[in-house]
Amino acid sequence: MPKLDEAHPSKAKPRRLAAVAALAALGALGACHKETAAATPPPPPVKIEAAQVSVGPVTHVLDAVGSLSSPQDTIVASQIAGKVVALDIRQGQLVKQGDVLVRLDDALEQAALQSAEAALANARQIYDRDQRVLRSGAVSAQAVGNDLAALRQAQAAVDQASVNLSYTRIRAPFTGVLGLRQVSLGAYLTPGLPIVDIQQMNPLHLDFALPQQDVSKVKEGQAVHFTVAGYKQSFAGTVTTVTQGLTVGSRSLSLQATVPNPVFQLKPGMFASVDLVVGVEPKAMLIPEQAVVPEGQINTVWVVGPNDTVHNQTVTLGVYHDNMVQVLKGLAPGERVVTAGVQKIHGGTKVVVTPYEPIHNPRLDFSAATASAAPPSIANGENSAQ
Repeated sequence: MPKLDEAHPSKAKPRRLAAVAALAALGALGACHKETAAATPPPPPVKIEAAQVSVGPVTHVLDAVGSLSSPQDTIVASQIAGKVVALDIRQGQLVKQGDVLVRLDDALEQAALQSAEAALANARQIYDRDQRVLRSGAVSAQAVGNDLAALRQAQAAVDQASVNLSYTRIRAPFTGVLGLRQVSLGAYLTPGLPIVDIQQMNPLHLDFALPQQDVSKVKEGQAVHFTVAGYKQSFAGTVTTVTQGLTVGSRSLSLQATVPNPVFQLKPGMFASVDLVVGVEPKAMLIPEQAVVPEGQINTVWVVGPNDTVHNQTVTLGVYHDNMVQVLKGLAPGERVVTAGVQKIHGGTKVVVTPYEPIHNPRLDFSAATASAAPPSIANGENSAQ
C-alpha cells in the first residue's frame, strides 16, 4: 500500500518546507537567546564598610549604683558656756585642722587659771620647805605626804583651768569645708549648741553594694570608675573596704571605695553609677558593635572573604567596651567584618570595601569643655550608623 506522501506527492513537498522553516526559526531564536545572555553583564559590586577583627585588652566590670559620703562630717559645738566675742567662720571655705573658728569671752577662765597657778606655787613652796626640814624632825613624814597630795591637787586645778581656757577657742577638728554658721557675734552659747557643720572633702568615700553571686569576684584594691549627674567625665577610686557579712534583707555585699577629690568637684550625697573592675583580658578579639546582626537568640556577622565576597557567620559575644564588642567564638584575628551596608548584601555578594569609620557628631561632644578637669576615665564610645 503506497504511503500518504507517495500517494499525494504534491502535498508532501510544502509540508517538508514548512518543517525546515520551523527548525530554522527555532535555531535562530536559540542563537539570539545565547547572544542576549552573553551580552548581559554581571551585577556591579556592592559598596560596604568593613573593619578588621582586632586584638586588644578588655576590662571585665560589675555594674552597681552607689553614693558619695564624707569620711568625716560633724557639727562643731561649744563645750562650755560663754559669749561669742569673735567669729572667723568662712562659710563654704576650706579650713585646716586647728584653725580658730569662734572665740568666747575668757575673762573668768583667765582669772581661774591665775588663781590655780597661785595656789600651785604656794603648794610647791610648802612641799619644798617641809622636805628640807624633814631630816631635822621638825615635821613628820605624814605632813610631807599631805604637802605632796596638796601639790598634786593644785597641779590638777591648773590643768583644769588651762583646759577650760582652751575651750574658749573653738577650733576646726579636722581639715574640711565649712557649712552655714548657726550663731552670730554676741550670742551666748551653751554646751552642745551647734555652731557650724564641717565636712572632709578630700578624699571622699563611695559606698555601693553587689549581689551575692559576685562575692567571689571582689577584693580590696580593685579599681572603680563611676559617673555622676552634672559631669561629662568619669571619676576613679580604689576599693578600701569589703564587709565580711551580707545584708540579710537584700543578700548584698557592701563595699567602700576611696575617691580622690582634690578640686572638690564631687560632693557628699551624690548618686553614682559604678563600674567595678574585676579583671582584664589582655588579648581579646574585638569588632565594632554595629557589625553584629542579631537574629533572635543568635548573633551573626557578615565576613568579607579573600575574593571580596561575603558570607554570614554565627559568633559568640563577650563583653562590650568602648563601642566594641568581644568575640569569643566564630572569628579569627585579621578577618574583615561588614560594619555598614549589610542591608544590601547576601551570601556570595561581590563587594567593594571601604575602611570602617565611626560617626562623630561634634554637637554631642562635650568632652572639650571638661577635658581640663577630667581624670582618666572609661570612654562611653560613639554611635556608628549601620
